Amino acid sequence: FHRLQLDIISQLEKRQFLKVADDRGEFVDKERLFGDKVYDQFESARRDIKEAGNCFAAECSTAAVFHLMRVCEVGLRALARDRNVEFKDKPLEEKQWGEILPKLESVITDLREADKKNWKTFGLKETQIRFYADLVPELRSFNEAWRRHLSHADPEAFYDRYQAKSIMD
Repeated sequence: FHRLQLDIISQLEKRQFLKVADDRGEFVDKERLFGDKVYDQFESARRDIKEAGNCFAAECSTAAVFHLMRVCEVGLRALARDRNVEFKDKPLEEKQWGEILPKLESVITDLREADKKNWKTFGLKETQIRFYADLVPELRSFNEAWRRHLSHADPEAFYDRYQAKSIMD
């Protein structure tokens, strides 16, 4: 038993361990970090969502924000596809945020100008306008406040645990 103990200690000395703070343990390898609905609807974002949680748990806050940025990009493109946003020169998947967001803003304008008679369900037009009018500025803010800085070698683009948690929320 003594030899076994020495072998175990010897092997453990060769390893490094990462301590996860008590308030971060729930984020480790969490497949459904944003709930079942997001997990079910955004399969292509699952790995980034899980990695965002792992980075957050490991106190790699800037890396967590990076993965959250990629998650938001999946949502941005899904929203653009839902509104049939198209580009003549490239497919949607090759377009940048700054090219997609103005197209989505024009969708809101088009919705506002659309004749109510074209809507089969009463109130649906206003519901969609509210939805997009709330969401598109939020995406633009995310792009301006975090994504653009994080995507480039900006010396200010480092985030602490509290900023990362705020962005995650």
